[in-house]
Amino acid sequence: MENNTPREKIYSALFQLLQDSYTWVYTSRSFRLWSDTPTGQQPALYMRQRTEVPDQPSQNAGLTRWHLRVYAWVYVQASPNSDEPGYAPIQALNPVLDAIDKALGGEIPGAKQTLARYNGGVSLVERVWLNGPILINDPPAGDLQIIAALPITVTAGF
Repeated sequence: MENNTPREKIYSALFQLLQDSYTWVYTSRSFRLWSDTPTGQQPALYMRQRTEVPDQPSQNAGLTRWHLRVYAWVYVQASPNSDEPGYAPIQALNPVLDAIDKALGGEIPGAKQTLARYNGGVSLVERVWLNGPILINDPPAGDLQIIAALPITVTAGF
């Protein structure tokens, strides 16, 4: 990790960033299925640590850079009035995705997200970004449960 930053400090800062990105009803780092997250606890955010991949580019032999893969799971209930003409239940998810995307964009437009806000203004990691397809459950008519899994990569080290 960058300057031997403990993993927990990085994961905690990332979770704080995700919590701050939107007005959630419920958040946790302990994953629960959507069926175990009542409507009254949504919108809900769960952060799951998935993989950690080390690499040592030849120009930095002996120094390890880590790519930490996290999934942010989001559960949102569509409006019960989703049968209105022109309304699609998936519309309830779009503002949430926009908020997370904006939070991962960094403090300054076009800058990398380094989690500095959660480390006294000093970069905690090299970069945090959405990295890969966002998996979305666009429910059929009559189903109000919307689910999204957002792949986030954190690069830390050197």
